[in-house]
Amino acid sequence: MTDQPKGDYYDDPSQVQAYIESRQSGLSRNELVEEPAFLALLAPVPLQDRACLDLGCGFGHYSSILAKRGGVVTATDRSALMLAAAHTSRPHERIHYEQVAMEDVTFPAATFDVVISNMALHYLADLAAMVNKIAGWTKPGGTFILTVEHPIFTAARETPLGIWQDDTTQTEWIVTRYFALGPRQGPFGRHYHHTFQEYITTLLSAGFVLQALVEPQPSAEALRLNPNLMQDIHRPVFLGFRCLRVPEQ
Repeated sequence: MTDQPKGDYYDDPSQVQAYIESRQSGLSRNELVEEPAFLALLAPVPLQDRACLDLGCGFGHYSSILAKRGGVVTATDRSALMLAAAHTSRPHERIHYEQVAMEDVTFPAATFDVVISNMALHYLADLAAMVNKIAGWTKPGGTFILTVEHPIFTAARETPLGIWQDDTTQTEWIVTRYFALGPRQGPFGRHYHHTFQEYITTLLSAGFVLQALVEPQPSAEALRLNPNLMQDIHRPVFLGFRCLRVPEQ
């Protein structure tokens, strides 16, 4: 989940600890909104004895899920702090953790049956280069599942909390410079804004077929557990895809 340049959010021990505590609280937006959508995308994918790659694995949450469902997992992340937490809290005999930035990862062609990337690709300026690499590493007939920050969310990334307009009758999320691709500052450091069209055309151009797409919103139970998520009914925060790698013609 983290592939940021050195010196920022994921290199700060206090920030990383706070992030992990939030993710493990049972009340975070990731757990209550993004994770159910991600698991729904993953549900139909066979994992037993499948070679899996978790790009930007963070503290190993999804790597552990893959391994517990039978996958043989290579999990990579740039952050030494996140990987230290993964080794401590998410060890598994079928997980091999490796410290390396996504941009620097290399694997032979057609290595993996399943590739996942949870909330990581929006850290990259060159989305197409990364997706093309992933396509090369994925076996024909293999699966690529990814979630990212929704472009409507990143298009308002002018302050760490985004831009809201509130009055007595309604709350509005203000989208700005939607077609201006590039860096935006967010609560977890520098991210990159990519349009919805860019995500779709990049996946298709790399040789993937889109099988499912999700724009998750909080459930009634999520809102009961964390009423602050009510703001997420005004705009999507997450975007997710499940893709099939088709054989080259």
